[in-house]
Amino acid sequence: MSSGADAGAGVPPTAPAAAVPAPPHETQTVATASAPQSLPALPEEAEAGDGRREESDLLQYSQTLGIDLTQHSDLLWVVQEAFNAPLPLSWTEYTDDEGRVYFFNQSSSQSTWEHPMDAVYRELLTSLALVASLDAMGSAASTSLKSAAAGATDQELAAALSQLNAADLQKLKSAVAGRQRVVVVGWGPVGHAVVAKLLAKSGALQVVVISEENYPAYNRVKLTTFFEHRDPNQLALSSVEWCQSNGVELLLGKATKIDRAAKSVEYTTPKGEVKSTAYDQLVLATGSKPWLPPVPGLSLDVPGVHVYRTIDDLFQVTERAKNAKAAAVIGGGLLGLEAAKAAYDLKLETYVLEVAPGLMPVQLDAEAGAMLKGKIESLGIKVHTGVKVLEVLTGDGGLQGVKIEVGGQEQVLDVQLLIVGAGVRPRQELAEASGLELGGRGGVKTDHTMRSVTDEHVWAVGEIASYNGGMCYQLSAPGYTQAEVLADHLTNPGADSKFMDADLSTKLKLLGVDVASFGGSSDFWFKRQYTSTDPEQVQTTVAKDEASGCYKKLVFTADGTKLLGGILVGDISDFASLTAVSKRADIGGLTPEELMAGKMPKVDDGGDGTNLGDEDLVCNCHSVPKKVIRDAIKNGAHTFEDIKKCTKAGTGCGTCIRTGPQPKLLSHTLNSLGVEKGCCKSLPFEADDIEDLAKARQLKTYEELVSNLGYPPAAVEGDKAALAGVLDRIGGKPKGEGMDHAGQLKALKEDLWKFVDKMNCNPILLRLAWHDAGTYDKSKSDFGDRGGANGSIRFSPEITMGANNGLDKAVKYLEPFKADYPLVSYADLYQMAAAVSIQHAGGPEIEMKYGRKDATGPEACPGRQSRGTADNAGLPDAEPGPEGKFGCGATDAASHLRNIFYRMGFDDKGIVALSGAHTIGRAFKERSGTVKEGYGESNGCPYTRALPASCPIRHDGKGGVGMPGGKSWTSKWLKFDNEYFQPSVYEEKDANLLWLSSDRCLHQDESFKKYFMQYRDDQAAFFKDFAEAYKSCIGDELDRNKQLRAMACPTIAVSLAADVIQRARESGVSASYEGCAALVQNHLREVHQRALRCLEDWSGPYGAEEGEYYYNHRLKVSTWDCPVTEWEQELMTRQAVLYWCLMGPGRPDGGAPSEAASGSDGDEGFGPDLLRALRLPLNLVRRESVSTPPSTPSTARSFHTARSMHSSRSQRSRMTAEDITDRGSARGSPPSGSPREALAA
Repeated sequence: MSSGADAGAGVPPTAPAAAVPAPPHETQTVATASAPQSLPALPEEAEAGDGRREESDLLQYSQTLGIDLTQHSDLLWVVQEAFNAPLPLSWTEYTDDEGRVYFFNQSSSQSTWEHPMDAVYRELLTSLALVASLDAMGSAASTSLKSAAAGATDQELAAALSQLNAADLQKLKSAVAGRQRVVVVGWGPVGHAVVAKLLAKSGALQVVVISEENYPAYNRVKLTTFFEHRDPNQLALSSVEWCQSNGVELLLGKATKIDRAAKSVEYTTPKGEVKSTAYDQLVLATGSKPWLPPVPGLSLDVPGVHVYRTIDDLFQVTERAKNAKAAAVIGGGLLGLEAAKAAYDLKLETYVLEVAPGLMPVQLDAEAGAMLKGKIESLGIKVHTGVKVLEVLTGDGGLQGVKIEVGGQEQVLDVQLLIVGAGVRPRQELAEASGLELGGRGGVKTDHTMRSVTDEHVWAVGEIASYNGGMCYQLSAPGYTQAEVLADHLTNPGADSKFMDADLSTKLKLLGVDVASFGGSSDFWFKRQYTSTDPEQVQTTVAKDEASGCYKKLVFTADGTKLLGGILVGDISDFASLTAVSKRADIGGLTPEELMAGKMPKVDDGGDGTNLGDEDLVCNCHSVPKKVIRDAIKNGAHTFEDIKKCTKAGTGCGTCIRTGPQPKLLSHTLNSLGVEKGCCKSLPFEADDIEDLAKARQLKTYEELVSNLGYPPAAVEGDKAALAGVLDRIGGKPKGEGMDHAGQLKALKEDLWKFVDKMNCNPILLRLAWHDAGTYDKSKSDFGDRGGANGSIRFSPEITMGANNGLDKAVKYLEPFKADYPLVSYADLYQMAAAVSIQHAGGPEIEMKYGRKDATGPEACPGRQSRGTADNAGLPDAEPGPEGKFGCGATDAASHLRNIFYRMGFDDKGIVALSGAHTIGRAFKERSGTVKEGYGESNGCPYTRALPASCPIRHDGKGGVGMPGGKSWTSKWLKFDNEYFQPSVYEEKDANLLWLSSDRCLHQDESFKKYFMQYRDDQAAFFKDFAEAYKSCIGDELDRNKQLRAMACPTIAVSLAADVIQRARESGVSASYEGCAALVQNHLREVHQRALRCLEDWSGPYGAEEGEYYYNHRLKVSTWDCPVTEWEQELMTRQAVLYWCLMGPGRPDGGAPSEAASGSDGDEGFGPDLLRALRLPLNLVRRESVSTPPSTPSTARSFHTARSMHSSRSQRSRMTAEDITDRGSARGSPPSGSPREALAA
């Protein structure tokens, strides 16, 4: 395929240098060219052609349609133009080794025998297709043309064509001979809007986008929310796949030059290549750039000084914040306050520096700005208004501070991060260099169609467009309006739409404060009506409530008959209604005081409660009126997401959904249609949507929900039951409240699955769990010192170890889950999240048990050098240090891995299996430092970027990378499979894949290699061994891990082991592995029977403010601990202790089991199969004799103190194993209907 420039200039495409594509199936047509096919490649001698056809072919083809072109010269010459044109840009003609001609579409990578122009001929030579083509182009064809085409005879078609004017004939020729090539420079929100609207209005355009950023078009209005997820996909407005499916050609690079004479744009690719592409029409949507005030020392070259404009800017801010304590933001407008929110969310001491007397001076008056300042300062943010920034102080390491003057006094702010959010300026360098006339304040000067006044083939929209030479609007809403007008005129020369004025209304949440400014026209801001006090010009009413932090100002004409605009702070629920009123001729007979008090002019809203007419706007960002949204709902858009896709409403700032009228409109319309959706008829939304809307509007009760969001006539008593969970959560109750431990575990797993599916965060959650467990040292006995899966990684110093760089993000991810499910320990939460992540990615299901104990503070964190392995508490190193040694002292990777993993009790098979987890995940420069690839799209490798379409495919076939960047071990690093063991990876022929010393040794060391190659050939074997090794790693097998063995204190371990060993010797039990296994099994079954008898004395759970508790009727004592859980843990503890003592050096014969004897078959005697057989009932039955709940336990009352009748948990360490259980065994046989009989049944 030729370059875009060549094709646009009319030069026939040439064959690409790559391999010749395979020929199509015998039945392959243009219409089915996108169908997948698997065909052998053509031999190299296949030739490429230019796709021209002979005139005889044309006549023959037309005759097959029953049309004699020789009789219709008017029609003939138009078709002739199309017939002799080169193939469209995406098609190339080839000849196979049998002399057959076929065609290859490079966009879809498919072949067809059919000439691609045949589809064009069919459209041209059939009447209905001709009308559709003209309509798609927005043709101004006469009524006689359309009416004549409806009949579709040869004579009528010829007569109709003869009535086309020159412009329409040119458009027709362009459509069939080679579509107009429209190049859009800039793929921001407005640039994307241009592309989408052009495609919607015309099928006769070839659209090309030049994107400087390496991300699909994204929503800059919601840029601050990026810190909640750090996933560009959640901000995305488009995707590479969308471009491909819509025939949009996407070119990555920075446009550097416009050659208006040649009608081409030169651009530089990310690899530094200089290319050009031709255009018929050029649209500039280059946006704006941050403005840096002229302050001494202020430069983006200073480390620590940043701007706030793009996703990459946010990555840089995040990285700098890791080593910063305080941040300053220059600018107190919209952009500056958003940057301050980012610094605040990064837990930095934050300063806001605004030169004007108040915040948001362009949108708010002094009183509103002062109220906003007070609310922001209440968060702990220091706000300085009327400030002078005197100097940016620099030194070693970059930024050292900022010198300012406030109230005549100089001071120096000790900050390590400075974000400049002082405004923007148009990115006009490209336009200016090409000779386009600029506006008075910069930007490309345009007329009312958004066409440049300099060049009829150049257009401009958004922040680069200067309408009539005036200001460039820095809001998205005017840009979307301009995109609509431009698309009208570019597709239809007869269009009459005009861009005359901009709606500069804004509504957003700044640092938790809702702020809105609205006006009937731009005069409200340009003429500063919102600050005017001239009684001859305006009449103003103000309401202010300092206690609630609400401010409301309405500005009317001097006679009080028309609302000009207003300002809202704190409560913006009336924004949509008041904005609609400001655009009307009057206020409907009301007085300003009545409107101020909340009374609205009567409007026929159809009964939906929105108080909006059909033409009133619901979505100001995209200028979407209520009628358009209601019609979309009637046509099947029954959810907010559906409405976004159909109308764009809600895809801007989102407040038309979050605090605006869209929920009530959707509720009413669905009920009027009889459509049942969501939780109930009165609130036809999903539970998550209701919860989000309730939080945004601070709604707490069912009545408030229905009144503000729903359809009250449909409310019934049963709705409250259907919404019980939602009402609990918005009322402040955790999701897991009222559930027992097992119930919380089940609900948690479901929530984690949804979270992982949304965030694509499988790798980092697996890494968190492994690094929490990977400090385990089998040679150590104390709980904290032993390490392992105990949740200690959430504490410093463990989380700050070099090996754990970046894992604070995963810890933060999981904090909300811990809050919702408090009965689940951190240790269990981390391990469940990893198990869910593995299974979600297509890996094996990890059978785990839960009930791990948490480390309670930093004292439980193993020391950095406690394992003799340098600075990471025994976690493995990826590469040796500068002296060629690993942290453990080994000089080769294989020895290093053995030193690390043998300490945990693994063998070589376990080491290789666990290493296979690298099949998912990436390394980052900012974390491990082992790769040059880092955070962000521009710093990733081809497999870790969202652009181009090398995005990895998840196990379920979906695309998405979460946070882009870094370097992966495998190409599909969100899919858990055995790709890590494949030659395409370990042969290191792909420089874009990661392979380190610790990976390399796995297929070079002879002992490791046999397992490595086994997993290469057998994925099922890898899954099985990985699952077993992982369970050992986190405490479900390997010596039950530290938290299970720590449940039994050394006294119990020694006493129990000595007792069983002595009984083995006295009874003459064989010292073989099988004999010991039988002894352990008998002992555990005996303890299980004791547990069943003991549980008959317990009831619960009972509820208290502090949590749930249980009551022992025989001992007359309450405990906080669940007796079922405690007995289960004791069974696991005894199993672990006995296995360790009897199977190791402590066996009766003093030896260790042979390799054959300790294989998988023998291990089942101690594995989960036995414990499953000894499972205890999960729920206790309340006794009928309990008329009132027993008293709550004392603060320290535990299960074991209840059993021992002592008052302190510390007594547990002085009890022998038999002391704990003898009380239960003394009771004799249990009564009928006991838990033991229920279990047997």
